[in-house]
Amino acid sequence: MQGIASLIFISMLTFGVFLILNGHSLKESESFQAAYQSFVSCYDSGKYDEVQKRGNEILTKSAYKKYLTDDVKGKLFYTMANSYYEMKEYDKACNMYTETEKYIPTFDNKSEIFIDHSVALVQQGKIDEAVGVMKKAKENGATDTDLSFVNAQISFRNRDYAAAQQYIVNYLNNSSDSSKQAEMYVLSGQIYEYYGDYVTAADAYDRSYECKHNADSLRRYASVLNKYASGKSINDSKIIDLYKQCRDAYKKTYDNFKDEFDYYDYINYGNVCAVLQDYDTSIRILRELSEKYKTDFRPYFYLAKTYKMINDDVSAKENIALAMQYFGSGDKSDPDYPELERIYVQYYGNR
Repeated sequence: MQGIASLIFISMLTFGVFLILNGHSLKESESFQAAYQSFVSCYDSGKYDEVQKRGNEILTKSAYKKYLTDDVKGKLFYTMANSYYEMKEYDKACNMYTETEKYIPTFDNKSEIFIDHSVALVQQGKIDEAVGVMKKAKENGATDTDLSFVNAQISFRNRDYAAAQQYIVNYLNNSSDSSKQAEMYVLSGQIYEYYGDYVTAADAYDRSYECKHNADSLRRYASVLNKYASGKSINDSKIIDLYKQCRDAYKKTYDNFKDEFDYYDYINYGNVCAVLQDYDTSIRILRELSEKYKTDFRPYFYLAKTYKMINDDVSAKENIALAMQYFGSGDKSDPDYPELERIYVQYYGNR
């Protein structure tokens, strides 16, 4: 009986260890799946810095090693490469595309990795290398439409804008990839902007945003409208409408992509609001900028101008003094300096 009891005890102990080990393995699997889903979610929501962090954690965590099949590693590297591309860190993107290409057999659309890699090379001006990678794309099934995406970028880089537009049109007419279509519309917008056709450029940037909601397209749209409207009669209803579209685009960028809202976005948004007599928003935005750049003269200068518009001479005087203080012995060829000096002299006399 004692021997049987011992055997039962050993069997129970073995089964317990089995349960513990399998329970531990299940938890590891669930942990890996959660980490991978979080990684994908970060990419989908545009948190590209976080993509790199989480991707590296998955690749280096010893507990996840057993789950890192070639298929998984290929997808991790490819997503990280695309994240670097979105952040315009093209050199790092290329390194990750090279890592991805080690796992090419696991991908269905193999040519796309080479297309993306070649464009990242073009963005760095490495045209010869890009052409070499394009050959690999073609060997792996890339179509003429796919190659048009790269050729448009190369032609644009070489300032052959007519050829670039032809490649852009070919790609837009024959591709359903909305993300890449967005890039083509931005490229087209830049070409129209170069030739001074701001209205058509704005339309291209707007179409880009429709294809892929992103800060870059919105900011370009707002900027080109502002450029077109600036200096024109504010009494023209069409110009007022353009300023309103411009303001709305800046607001949408500010509300949805605030991390990417840069110095000149703040300046332009504040100034456009002032033109439209939305003084509260103008002052709020310019104050926020002055808090970010405490020793930069420009936010205070534009605040002073806005306060003058509403006849708040106390605030205008205070801000123009700060603007002049931070301008100091700056470059007097700055386009804002003549008006800065004029307003300062109005309140304080000659320096």
